[in-house]
This record gives sequence, C-alpha cells and structure tokens, in this order.
Amino acid sequence: MSRILFGCPQCGAQIDSLEEEHVVRCRFCSSVLLASTPGGVPGYSLAPKIQDPRRAREMILSCLSRKGLGQVSLPTPTLTHLPFWRLKAVSYRWFFGSRAMGKPDPNELFHPPSEKAKELVVRPLDHTIAASRKEGIGMKTLGTRAQVLPLSPLGPADLQGPLMPVEVSRLEAMEALQRLGQSVLQPKGLTPEIVLESLVGVRLSLIFSPLWHGTAQVGETEHHIFLDAIDGQELGEATSGGALGKSPAQKAPQEPLLGRLEFLPFRCPNCGWDLPFRPQSLLHLCPTCLRLWDGQEGRWKEIPYQAAAPPQGQAWEELLWVPFWCIQCRFSDGKTTLDTASELCRLAPQSNPMPPRTVRDGPCLLYVPATRLPDPKVTLAMAVRVTGAQPGLELTGFPQGAGVRSAGASLPRSDAGHMATAVLAGLVPFRNKRLLEWLGRARAQLGEAKVVFLPFSRKDIFWKELHTQATFPHSPQCPDLILKTP
Repeated sequence: MSRILFGCPQCGAQIDSLEEEHVVRCRFCSSVLLASTPGGVPGYSLAPKIQDPRRAREMILSCLSRKGLGQVSLPTPTLTHLPFWRLKAVSYRWFFGSRAMGKPDPNELFHPPSEKAKELVVRPLDHTIAASRKEGIGMKTLGTRAQVLPLSPLGPADLQGPLMPVEVSRLEAMEALQRLGQSVLQPKGLTPEIVLESLVGVRLSLIFSPLWHGTAQVGETEHHIFLDAIDGQELGEATSGGALGKSPAQKAPQEPLLGRLEFLPFRCPNCGWDLPFRPQSLLHLCPTCLRLWDGQEGRWKEIPYQAAAPPQGQAWEELLWVPFWCIQCRFSDGKTTLDTASELCRLAPQSNPMPPRTVRDGPCLLYVPATRLPDPKVTLAMAVRVTGAQPGLELTGFPQGAGVRSAGASLPRSDAGHMATAVLAGLVPFRNKRLLEWLGRARAQLGEAKVVFLPFSRKDIFWKELHTQATFPHSPQCPDLILKTP
C-alpha cells in the first residue's frame, strides 16, 4: 500500500494516509473527512530529493566530463516531471485441464494415468509503465518507488514546474495491464486445456517522477542530459534534432485527465450523526437513521438497499449484516443463453444443494460480497457459494430504530460485475468440456446492481450466512469489519 501525504483542509496539518483509504482523520484537529477524486484519474507526484538547481548543474557537469565532451556550456537545468501509468488489479484465472496421478517413471512404457482437475490462481498486479515516449530517457518503470515513497496528490495545476506530456493513452495502459494478467504462471503439474480469466479491481493512476533536464552546448550540437531528481542517477541523453527537440519539458496536454482531491465532512447528510469510521469503505450505513450513502462523486448520494429478513427467531440486533452486490446477469454466446435461476442450478449443481423451495424461479442473480475480505480467494468463494444457491430471499428494510451491526463495503459495483465470469467458472462442473468451451465464448450481460444486506452469525472462527450456510473466516484484520466509531 502506498502512503499519501496531503494537507488537512480544516487546519492545514499534514495527513498521512494509505492510498486505499477513503475516510481519513486529522491527528491535530480530529476532523474526519471523506476524500474522493471525481472527474478523472488520480494524479500523484514524487517529491525530489535533489532540489537545488546548482547542485543538479554540478552533477550534470560531472556526467558530461565523464563522456569526454571537453569544454561545454551548461545553463541552469530545469526541474521537470516524467509521467508513469500505475496499473493495479487482481487477476483471477481458472485453469481447467488434466493432472498426472503420480510421478512419471522413465522405465515405464506408458505415462501414469491422469485425472481432470481445475485450479484457481489469484495474483495481485501492481506495476508502473512509462507514459512518455520521449527518446533518450532510459527510465521505463518506477520499480518499487510507488510503494515505498510517499505520494502527493495533484490536480491539473498543482505541480510547480513543467510536466512532460502523457503520450501513452489510457487504452494502451489497459492493454498493458491485460498482458500482465495473462502472464500468470500456470499451476504446477496441471496441463491446461481451457483458461478463463477475469481482471477485477482495475485502478489506473498517473505518477509524476521528478528529473532534472540540462541542455549542454558542445560546438553546434545540443546534448540533453536527464538526471533523476530522487537518487541523482543519469537517466539518459539525447542530441538536438531528435524526438525531444529543444523544449522537451512542455506543459502537459493530459491535465484534464487528472481529478482533483476533494473532501466531505464525514457525517450523515440526513441526520448529522457520525458515520462508522471504516477508512477503506465506499458505502456507509448510518447507524442512526439507517440510510446508506456514497460520496465518491464529490457529493453525498443516497444508495437504495434491501435486507434479507432473518430466519424466524433471530433478532436483527444479534446478527452481522454484510452487504452484497446483487446483479441480474445473463450469459450468452449468441446461440445458447443462461438467464434464469433454475437454469443456473441445473447447469451448475452444487455439492450441497439448497432445498428446492428456496430457489426461486426468476432471473439469474449474481451475488458478490461488497465487503472486501483479506483473501481474494475467499471473496470469490463466497460469491460462488451464494450465487450457486440462488436463494429465494424475503427482501425488506431494517426496522426503524433497530441497532443493527453492519460490515463496510469497499468493493465497488464495477468490480462485482467484472467477477461474473470467474463466479460462473467456479460453479460449472470441470469435467464438462463442452460447457466450459461455451463459457469461454459466452459474454456476461449485467443489469443494474443493487445492495442487499445478508444476515451472518458468529460460529466458532467463522461467520455463517443464515440462508445459504456460506461461511468465511473471522479476521480482526479485515478493515470492513471494524465495528467501532471514531
């Protein structure tokens, strides 16, 4: 996780938070604020450690002397910023194939028998690629800087000094991220026949790294020297007449891409009471008036939701209410279509099927936890279990005045939709090759997502959903399960 440094809008003190945190608290004035970046991709800058132009000039002159260029004329260098795309996502890849039952023996005439198998590989992706095509600069990635060095948010006009233009489009950055997702190694010992993949939680941001640009005159030739303003290393050299030209550090045309960091007071817009302090949550249920709010567009927006009535005899206040994204979905390859709950249960029978009366004869619904569990595999397993059950729920609202305990929601609705193929791949029988080939061709068509709170009770070290019996391990390190207010 990256550290983000910015000034408190109330008192001006520095706030040190994590990039994944949407709710922050100032240690000096105790203000609790919701931070968002509407209207564009987040933009950040790295602070230069070499800030004195005279020192930068001396270091560039030292580089030139090692090149044996003789007497040179070097004006004061310019501090500029080189853009990088930061690519973040979680890759879910289902491998379907065969695995040998035993080790091959070179003395045996035949290979050992094999069995059909499937395996899930989950890999977090966090990479940076250069967003500039300028020749002469050898820095193609930030390495681990984006993770270990603090970042400062910036808007269209927040950086002092010129920016190098962003010449790699957002579409090209997405294509690079998809190639990274496809580079996941296959499971050991498994010979894949079909691979189904989903890229979930795609996050693109721009990071500007500082560098010094010096233009040295040697005879009639200009040499452009680039010096890393963080570690002082030479980044490359280009001569005049190349792609850089005489003014490589121009005002960036990408400024409209950047969103501006905005803040909202972290209080319920309806009743004014404090909302539960869960730094990474995107949706916030007011414990007083029981309204659900989203503030990521720079303003508070009420989100309609429903709650599944608990089984008879269970009190609302005794349960943990976990939000799920419920999305009507339809899978089709142009010839065969899956769009009802009964078709899904017939196509992908569960090892522990639900009683027939609990499966309603209606549209196929995708259930994905909006609570982001620490292990991405557990999040997918919960989605597979509840979606496969297709329970017939009695949906209602929370009773007025009920002191319900709810978990947070840090998984956006777009991420839930991107998990549709991975969820269905986890449901289908892995020995049915024809069905798997259909799933590889099929495309998910998703309807409007709505929030449904499902009841969970604590059983030993697990939380158990009362309608489907789906469970996930209790983890005190799960940010969405923090039940205290600030």
